[in-house]
Amino acid sequence: MRRLAACVIASLLLAAPAVAQQQPTTRLADFLRDRLDAQTRLALGVQSLTVLPDGAASDIQLSRSAGSTEKTGLLLGQLGTGFTWSEDFPLYLEGYLGYARYNPRFVLTRDEESRRLSVAWNSVSATVGVGWSFAVTDRLQIRPVVNASLGYVSNDLALGAELLEFLTGIDLEFLKQAQAATGGIGGAIVLAWYDYRAAWEFEVEVRLSQMNLRTLPVYSRGLDVRENTRTATLWARYRVPIGWEAWGRPVRWVFETYHTEFLTDTQKRVLGADRLTRLGTGIEVDVGRWELGAFGINLNRVRLMGNVITGEGISGYSVGIGMSF
Repeated sequence: MRRLAACVIASLLLAAPAVAQQQPTTRLADFLRDRLDAQTRLALGVQSLTVLPDGAASDIQLSRSAGSTEKTGLLLGQLGTGFTWSEDFPLYLEGYLGYARYNPRFVLTRDEESRRLSVAWNSVSATVGVGWSFAVTDRLQIRPVVNASLGYVSNDLALGAELLEFLTGIDLEFLKQAQAATGGIGGAIVLAWYDYRAAWEFEVEVRLSQMNLRTLPVYSRGLDVRENTRTATLWARYRVPIGWEAWGRPVRWVFETYHTEFLTDTQKRVLGADRLTRLGTGIEVDVGRWELGAFGINLNRVRLMGNVITGEGISGYSVGIGMSF
């Protein structure tokens, strides 16, 4: 537990230096250990933003303030897809890779001295899902999904042992290599409506997802921290032909929206918002005639999209490429 505990202890110390200084040296370690779970849960909260499928937060970078030259406060990235095997065999499979970097800012004070320090958490994760699509009507489906996740969190704390010893009088030489493996089991229920016509195509999905994350014994060595993360999402896409053709197939306008409600306090604390909305538009080209792909999975359509992202105190834009198989 030494490596992970060391990193969390450093975070706690930096977050509450004034309180720590008031504790006798003999009691400081106990004081910090009492708050290990809270800081480790924060690290899992950062990871949870990329564990569950989320088109609104799939590629977002948040800075602390407009015009600031400081390092980014939060960086999120997610890449993945989900598909139904076939109409005759409606097995649903999904897989996502996620990355997150969270760089909170702390100010250390002692007497009249103050220092600004960063304690950056990094996270990578892989999530898979297996489900089954039940047809209620020819357009309406209900899809339960079971998800599993494996991940890794680490801290690249660049803080010399001398500074910590100066502040605490405790030897914390092992702070620099904090790390932990994480795992999670969860699931989702999806309500989907697919309406495909010659003049237009409309798709909408409402999804309620949950994942129970925890540290794994392989690195945590007795530190058992758990985080229950939940999101509610609404995704919709509307396609309509432009009137042009490419390679003998229609080119389409695409309009898309993705809205996410974060349902746990840790996610809200890290992101600084209760919800995110992404609005996008672009064009789509049908490349199905070229049969690009492997293992019977062919690339059918390619989209070039421009997106606007909004939330409480958040605004931005992105440009991306989407693919349908």
